[in-house]
Amino acid sequence: MNTKQQKPLIKLQRWGGSFQVEVVSDPSVKQSLFGWMSAQELGPQSAWRFANMLSSKSLGVVKHAPMFVSKRPGPARTGYLCFYTPLKVAIYIEDVPVDPKICILRMRHSPSIYTAGGAIFAATLSVPESTLWIEDILFWEGRNLWSSQSFTQRWSILKKWFETDWAEDTAIQRGLSIKPRQPLPLTSFNPEAGDVWEFIPDDNSRRRLIWKDKRLNRVTLNSYPQKPKPRIERPVEQTQAEQAKTQQQVVTKTFQAGILDTYFPTLTGPSDGSLVAIAKKDLTGPDVYSLFTADAKSLGIAVIRKMALSHAMRTHCTEKTTVRVEWNSSFDRWEILDVNVTANPSPHSDFTKSLAKK
Repeated sequence: MNTKQQKPLIKLQRWGGSFQVEVVSDPSVKQSLFGWMSAQELGPQSAWRFANMLSSKSLGVVKHAPMFVSKRPGPARTGYLCFYTPLKVAIYIEDVPVDPKICILRMRHSPSIYTAGGAIFAATLSVPESTLWIEDILFWEGRNLWSSQSFTQRWSILKKWFETDWAEDTAIQRGLSIKPRQPLPLTSFNPEAGDVWEFIPDDNSRRRLIWKDKRLNRVTLNSYPQKPKPRIERPVEQTQAEQAKTQQQVVTKTFQAGILDTYFPTLTGPSDGSLVAIAKKDLTGPDVYSLFTADAKSLGIAVIRKMALSHAMRTHCTEKTTVRVEWNSSFDRWEILDVNVTANPSPHSDFTKSLAKK
């Protein structure tokens, strides 16, 4: 038998979200693919890496640098989207050195990308959002663009590819949404607790810098979002009357950052645009939740974009919990904004009216 004519061993799987992929399990295909990427000095088995970590103390060094910023879509890591010339298919590879997940992603695109030498994109597969975010071009038509062209030039090529050589086809993509992750100017940097941001240098051959807002630990609050103040040692001779007066003036409580209903129990109202739904654990994946109205009508799979909310859902939604939601037009789904809220779930008619106003 001519082994060159054999098809790679693939298996259709659901990766926790509402989409399916064709998982590649053939060792010979993996070895050939890694060899092709290593020839371009890229891939999980090469010395190349997407980013370096940036500490909060070093944030000042990027203040006036020629950079862009982009908020990471959840905890997922950037991987490789390869337009692999030997098989003429698009293959996604996790960026982990040991046993990375490899799958074929079906999409409608121009086959000229294979005849020109293939390509390797930087992309993040966000399973909870069922979305592939394409972020950069590393290798294109036989050239390593990451080392030879600025990010502005690479993004221009990627944008043109989306406009002329790619078309959305939900049937072929099997429920996976494919979108470009638009970079923002440095002045747009406005972090919230739990966010993960990337600083993208415009110069070629420079890795991205990843910064995490670690304000997720339990914090002591007098009035949200005031930061905890250092403890001040009082003189020993302070009288008991003064101590009692001080305790009456300052009442300190401990809250869990990230669950807004603790701070604002009256947030939900007829004019704030948010609704309350029932979230139930979906058995298709560890971070997948189905939403329902008060009258038990399905709202589909929820979108969770903040790591703090993801952690809170794991804590409060072993089976089901009430959540505050808002329609996210970018994903065409309801996004969870708050967890374990005290308000009553909204009826299906309220969700219908909310969508009609969009």
